Amino acid sequence: MSLAHTLPLLIFNGTIEALSRLGNTTVAQCRIPRKAPENPPAELWSALAKKLIMSHGIVGPMTSALIFSRGFPELRSPMPPAAQLAALFAMAHMFNDWGFYWSHRMLHHPKLYKLHKKHHSFKGTVGPAAEFAGDTETIVSNYIPSVGWLIIVGAHPIVQATWLILRLWATYEAHSGYVFDGLWIQKLGIVSGSCFHDHHHTVNLGNFGSMYMDWLFGTMDHWVRDGGHEGYVKKRFGHAVPPGLSRKADAKDHRE
Repeated sequence: MSLAHTLPLLIFNGTIEALSRLGNTTVAQCRIPRKAPENPPAELWSALAKKLIMSHGIVGPMTSALIFSRGFPELRSPMPPAAQLAALFAMAHMFNDWGFYWSHRMLHHPKLYKLHKKHHSFKGTVGPAAEFAGDTETIVSNYIPSVGWLIIVGAHPIVQATWLILRLWATYEAHSGYVFDGLWIQKLGIVSGSCFHDHHHTVNLGNFGSMYMDWLFGTMDHWVRDGGHEGYVKKRFGHAVPPGLSRKADAKDHRE
């Protein structure tokens, strides 16, 4: 479980950072342009590093040891049949969507926002900052919605580890500050982009969870008024062409 917690952090964010430092133009053009106040200062990066070391090096392993010492299936025990696996993942997904949306929306209430303000220190999001939150928020809005259902039903450890990897991959991408429109990794469904949640951080209004939840409960009005995904891309990049296709479009315009 500790590996399932840490590997997505290193692989997803590490790959993007490595490609960026190596001067990969595709990655560079997919990064959402930031205004000066949206760039995290050095002290915020330092605070994030300390949080990640504590979470992945101490709290995470201790929590896993405590949970899995209490009657879960052995690692070598048989995996559930396919139909049961599908039901487990479907219920875990629904539990997370509803739990995260309502806990996140609750934390934006004026009387509770102080518990959530730490996470919004990153006005321009970066992948690792997905875990940058206070203890109360980490438990109520991150931990319980993400893994609560599979712990409640006592799912197989491999099922729980697989689900945790999928959840962390999704939340790191949502906070990554990159838009992968038009690239093969987006077409295959490996990534989908971060505009919806990035809008939440930069505007701090609505977009509390999965898009269908915000649509269902009327909290995506600001997103819609700003033009949705296409409008946000145009607002940030200065053109409506998806970032992954912009170089091809620019080359075509130049030839014409």
